[in-house]
Amino acid sequence: SAGEDVEGPTGRDCVRFCNARSGNKLASFTTAPVTCMCVRTECGQGALAGSRFALTGHADGKAVLWDVAAQRSAHILDGHHKAARAIHANRFCAVSGGEDHTCRVWRFADRSVIEQEAEELAKRVRKAEDISID
Repeated sequence: SAGEDVEGPTGRDCVRFCNARSGNKLASFTTAPVTCMCVRTECGQGALAGSRFALTGHADGKAVLWDVAAQRSAHILDGHHKAARAIHANRFCAVSGGEDHTCRVWRFADRSVIEQEAEELAKRVRKAEDISID
């Protein structure tokens, strides 16, 4: 989410999932400060637009792959010795750049991310087809 961090019961809530319509907080996670973010979007409109995954880079050098639909972290990518400053992802890998002057390529070797996203896309396609038939 955007905006100022708020003090939570265990520290600073740095990553928050909120309902876009109401603004109500759904879940929050205490992390090192977020330094960069990537929300992958796909070509398409309506039910086919967007992705269920987001990626954040943090001041402690970690990157976190978030499953937005489940409101949880899917993978913690630990490799930079200083803050992660740039991050991007596609269906097969993530790439991060850090203040340690390195780039890291994170392959989704277990294919779980790809499989989850393929299932979600198939559901959205079926839903879009059902809507267009009506």
